[in-house]
Amino acid sequence: MLTNLFIILLEGDSEWCRILGNRLPPEVELECVQSFAQAIEVKQNHRRVDAIVIGDGVSLDAQMVKQLRAIYPGPIIAGSAHDGINQTLILAGCDHRVRTKVETAQVVTSILRMQTRS
Repeated sequence: MLTNLFIILLEGDSEWCRILGNRLPPEVELECVQSFAQAIEVKQNHRRVDAIVIGDGVSLDAQMVKQLRAIYPGPIIAGSAHDGINQTLILAGCDHRVRTKVETAQVVTSILRMQTRS
């Protein structure tokens, strides 16, 4: 069962943040940010982060992904609609990837369910 989970979504499109938030279970709180610096700040200020999703519309820098990975050992999901960007994110340190944006909520929910079982 999912209870009181927190996800950071790094996404440039605020409409997609709203759509993804509506597709996630109600027990999941979604914090949308638009830069790696904001994602790192939220991670450092939030006592518990259950997953981070990196989407589209943000300045992509593999070093920033590596920096985020250094402070966050949990699941980071490459959630771009573009295969090339997802591949870059995986090589930089993401654990999972989605093939389409629509698949994002399903993958996030599955990962969170696996985490809560362990």
